Amino acid sequence: MGYLRVLLVSLQYPAGFNMLPNQPPSGLGYVAEELEGRVDYDVMDMALGYTSSDLLRRIHQFRPDIVGISMMTFGYRRAYDLIMRVRREHPTIRIAVGGPHMSTFRRKALADCPAIDFGFVMEAEISFRDLCLGKEPKAIGGILYREGDQIQETPVDVIESLDSLKFPRYGRFELSRYLVKRMNIVTSRGCPYRCIYCAVGSAIGHRFRPRSPESVVAEVSYWHGRGYRDFGIADDNFSLLPERVHALCALLESRRMDVTFQCGNGLRADAVDERLLRRMRGVGFQTVAFGVEAGNNRMLQVLKKQESIEVIEDAVKLSCDLGFDVILFFLVGSPSETWSDVQQSIALARKYPIYEARFYNITPFPGSELFEWVERHGRFLRHPDEYLNDASFFENSPCFETPELSGAQRRELLSLTARVSKEIRRDALTRRLRRFGPAARLAASVFLSGWFRSLYLSNPHVRAAGERLKSLLGAGLASRDGR
Repeated sequence: MGYLRVLLVSLQYPAGFNMLPNQPPSGLGYVAEELEGRVDYDVMDMALGYTSSDLLRRIHQFRPDIVGISMMTFGYRRAYDLIMRVRREHPTIRIAVGGPHMSTFRRKALADCPAIDFGFVMEAEISFRDLCLGKEPKAIGGILYREGDQIQETPVDVIESLDSLKFPRYGRFELSRYLVKRMNIVTSRGCPYRCIYCAVGSAIGHRFRPRSPESVVAEVSYWHGRGYRDFGIADDNFSLLPERVHALCALLESRRMDVTFQCGNGLRADAVDERLLRRMRGVGFQTVAFGVEAGNNRMLQVLKKQESIEVIEDAVKLSCDLGFDVILFFLVGSPSETWSDVQQSIALARKYPIYEARFYNITPFPGSELFEWVERHGRFLRHPDEYLNDASFFENSPCFETPELSGAQRRELLSLTARVSKEIRRDALTRRLRRFGPAARLAASVFLSGWFRSLYLSNPHVRAAGERLKSLLGAGLASRDGR
């Protein structure tokens, strides 16, 4: 038995990092591409303003055999409620769930939400396609399914060659409705490092699997032909193989496309050098981000980052000198971290003319060494079922405490680092605006105001205007800098 009429759904996240529909979800795009030409399918990205009632209407109109939902852990209770509502109103339709939440929680997710018929772990392109085409669940890799009262789980089949997958073309997505005309590209999957706070092993695996430079450039060329000029690199570890990036840059140079790249997902400082950064800058890379996490070597060792603060500072300084917009990521409240350690992180963020510093409330995710440490020492301030539901990058309520930092101290540090982040953004914008006239400075002051932010989050037209302002500021500086 197969499911030849499929509705793919990306959920809405009304708060947190993914609250704005800036670009289409690449994970669901990959799944859709494997269904293309094989089944009759449609897509609904609820981030574009669709409500649960809209989803139920779409299901009623389209009448799918199965609904495939991509789901993060943030807001999972709300997602479970929606899934249960779909089950009540459409009891004969099968419901499948994939994404980071399912990859992390697996059997627990199906146990907690009885309306989920199938769960897909890690990569779902091939496994979900096979299910839709009638393959028996027990013969499919990386799937959870129900057999009577039991939940069954099959071993994961890792996709070794990412070049074997077709890159997303988003044929059934409403591309014109996304706020930013930037196409995110995934050029590799997996990360071999084992930082104590990271659950990448559960979500996508530790084995690093890169796409070939030819495959990546083919995707860039395709979207360039469709009018896109700005691209985001969505990898966990883009530069792990520097020579691959050099080869990619060489191909981009030969194509002579007028494109820019934002590598804002976090590079490792020990995986770049001056030669590589200069090469990247020369082919249009504008933004680089580094996962610094802490401001001294002792804390980097605690986090098992396997790199030194000296190497990190060299990469940050060099990137600033080369004219990149540099973003730094820090964690606040790691095990054994003290107030003084956090001050060293702040000092590092202020030391260089970076574009942005983001200080995140460290969150213990199941499957990470950090979660096991907090659980073993009985240090949770909030039950995991509670804080994981709120687990966005902007959630600043401490999840746990340590002997070095109490819950109250953590809240104070999170407030302090939030102010520091705001100051660094203002300083970066001030440096840019020195090259513009009074009108641009006035526009920027409006953009940074609290009331404009409220409108920005609630009104799509204001969001579009804000993105246009940011784009114009960036383009103006690029031309004046000769970039």
